[in-house]
Amino acid sequence: MATYVTALRDRSGEVSLLAATAIAELGDDTQRKEFFHWARRRISRKSRLDNWDMHELPALLQYSHRIDAFGQLARLLRRHHQNLAPDECAVLDRHAPALLDVDIDPESISSTDVDAGAILDWAHTAAGAMFGDPHLEPGEVEQAENDIRELLHLQ
Repeated sequence: MATYVTALRDRSGEVSLLAATAIAELGDDTQRKEFFHWARRRISRKSRLDNWDMHELPALLQYSHRIDAFGQLARLLRRHHQNLAPDECAVLDRHAPALLDVDIDPESISSTDVDAGAILDWAHTAAGAMFGDPHLEPGEVEQAENDIRELLHLQ
């Protein structure tokens, strides 16, 4: 996991998103600080709507589900709601309205309030790419780590 945490800090959006995706699928609470720091950087960018990636939101949801951090996610999304793309707002309104509803206590939000599967399907369908495969084989994990290391060395 240390490789992924290091890659979250990389200036390349592709490298850091790949690391966030890996942490979302394989990580635990020990990466929380670094993961949400990455999320804040990504979502708070004023120019985010110029080149947002639809896989950021699913990575946030998947990791929040994995470590039960929906309260922290809700506070982040509410604070930077204006930086979410219209498609992201629509999918959240449809499948996770509690995350954006300021009348709901963030700490009361649980996995029953969020249809993470539907949001992962949205990202998969919209991007036309595989995302959120919960059945990573050990060789695939090692290959992803090697890919990240290569990308870090190339920059």
